[in-house]
Amino acid sequence: MITILLSFLLILMVGIVGVMFWYIRRLISTLNRVYDLVQDILEAVSLYEEHLEKVYKMDTFYGDSTLEGLLEHSKDLKKGLQRIVQTIQSFFDEATREEGTDAEETREEEFDTEEA
Repeated sequence: MITILLSFLLILMVGIVGVMFWYIRRLISTLNRVYDLVQDILEAVSLYEEHLEKVYKMDTFYGDSTLEGLLEHSKDLKKGLQRIVQTIQSFFDEATREEGTDAEETREEEFDTEEA
């Protein structure tokens, strides 16, 4: 009787761990997609900021308060997006560090194999 109960609990625990593993992988995958999207948005905002700065420096628009406000807002938006990117990047850096040196050694071996 006790072995049946323990077997059932073992199967249940393995199932729960499997579901948790799948869910965590899914969350990391989603976070990775969000990271890529935020980087794309950051790049677009940077290009917009450069373009706006060029327009602001033109003789026709130099000193225009509206353009100056837009330029400040784009810089603030860029800083906010950079903080988001850094936060997500630190998450992936920590996860990479937690993989340990075995993963690094495996990557180095793969790199060495590709070179040969």
